[in-house]
Amino acid sequence: MKFSLLLKRFIPLALWLTVIFLFSSFKGGELPATTPWLGSVAHFFEYLVLGFLTGRAGQIKTRRCFCWALIFCLFYAASDEGHQSLVADRAVSLNDWLWDAGGSLMGLIFFRLDRKN
Repeated sequence: MKFSLLLKRFIPLALWLTVIFLFSSFKGGELPATTPWLGSVAHFFEYLVLGFLTGRAGQIKTRRCFCWALIFCLFYAASDEGHQSLVADRAVSLNDWLWDAGGSLMGLIFFRLDRKN
């Protein structure tokens, strides 16, 4: 595989992983006050993009690759929740992780649907 093609696929993924990490680094008081459902929707869309970019980077073609890509997203979401536990006024939330998981799954599904068209 050409190096430029690798960069084209993996740089957006690396940048998005960095964006997620930076968002998780904000102290609880630095975040805008939102309704509980808006935060959940934000988690969903943040990880929907991650799922899509993960599928794009790995060029997911098989069910096995799809599962590995999903596992990657789920582990990153778990590590993100762990990271938040180290940030002032932030906490680990199973609910947030579930929204992250749903977004990751939908992002990977969207990637697969986009590849078929």
